[in-house]
Amino acid sequence: MTWTTQLTYTADGLTEADTAALATTLTGADVAYTDGRLQIRLEVDASTLQDATDAALRVAAAATGLLKPTHLQVLPTDEFLGRGRAPFTLDLIGITEIAAEFGVTRQRAGKIAELPGFPAPVAHPASGRVYSRPAVQAFHQQWEANRTRQRPSRTHTTTAATKASTP
Repeated sequence: MTWTTQLTYTADGLTEADTAALATTLTGADVAYTDGRLQIRLEVDASTLQDATDAALRVAAAATGLLKPTHLQVLPTDEFLGRGRAPFTLDLIGITEIAAEFGVTRQRAGKIAELPGFPAPVAHPASGRVYSRPAVQAFHQQWEANRTRQRPSRTHTTTAATKASTP
């Protein structure tokens, strides 16, 4: 059975020459490098998923040396190719929808989107930034939990000084 494997590595500082050398070493593999991420896609023949995984890791390790993959995907080749024909649909959300979910104005939602820890936009179409809905929802849960813990209680206490100054 033929399996398609995709390995992802964190590899800062690779040059075009490095990437070309990897592509030459891994004959028949697709090698791509952008923003510190190296991706290698190759096919292996194996009878089981475990055998395919072992073979892919062995072949890639011979070319990448000490680099360890941060992500590994192994699928039967026909299933891998089928996924390309049926694209994955993302559940996206814009600032207007974020405002509605958070119960704030669009302006406030825009400010919240700039906070550290807020998910990065997945795209910047002309209509504005769009985000992954599940990532925004996870942030919202954490944000609400932190806001609830940080709010001071609003109990009014009367001190002797306040009573003395009140007629």
